[in-house]
Amino acid sequence: MYTLQTPTYVFSAISLLMIAYTSRYVAITQVIRQLNENGTKREGRIDCQIKSLMKRVKYIRNMQISALVGFSLNILTMILIALGFDFMVPTLFLAGLAFVLVSLVICILEIALSAQALSISLSDEQSDCPVK
Repeated sequence: MYTLQTPTYVFSAISLLMIAYTSRYVAITQVIRQLNENGTKREGRIDCQIKSLMKRVKYIRNMQISALVGFSLNILTMILIALGFDFMVPTLFLAGLAFVLVSLVICILEIALSAQALSISLSDEQSDCPVK
């Protein structure tokens, strides 16, 4: 049922996800550093932006962890197929796919938060902070 090729199909997708997640992380950390350097006297809006960015960093960290667990389970699946332990393969392969799916769901949440962060940047009212 499962061959050594089955888990390899997920490899390219996971590596592309990790590149995308890492570039989002790098971009956000650069913005945080820039806001911290420029915000010696912090306004309410800047504090709100930093709070939003820190929440997005946590989302990205969880996205990366989930994708890496899925990737690790995928590798383990390939090892078990090569060793002939086929009885565990379907469970581990599906678990790996589930972790990748969780990573994508967290990515959707982070994108929604990103859109919310844009509204913070564009708002004129300093007391208006939609991030909890």
